Amino acid sequence: MTEPVIVSTARRHGVSDAEIKHALANVWPVAPDQGTWGLDMYLGPGADGAAYEVGVAYDDEGHLIVVHAMPMRPMYEQQLDDFRK
Repeated sequence: MTEPVIVSTARRHGVSDAEIKHALANVWPVAPDQGTWGLDMYLGPGADGAAYEVGVAYDDEGHLIVVHAMPMRPMYEQQLDDFRK
């Protein structure tokens, strides 16, 4: 995976670039086409062990553009539980 582009909106909830990159490098499931903007939501652990959701869009060449990151919300718990089975 090439280095993702992390835009300022991804930092709105206080998740560091290092935690975002760690979550992407160790991704669990992906929830495609989420929310109003149709982002793919990657779920993964940060280096701190917390679960994060990282919302990405793609440029014309398919590179990741991270536009959202925050501690994982309960709405993704079932998907994560299903993945771990």
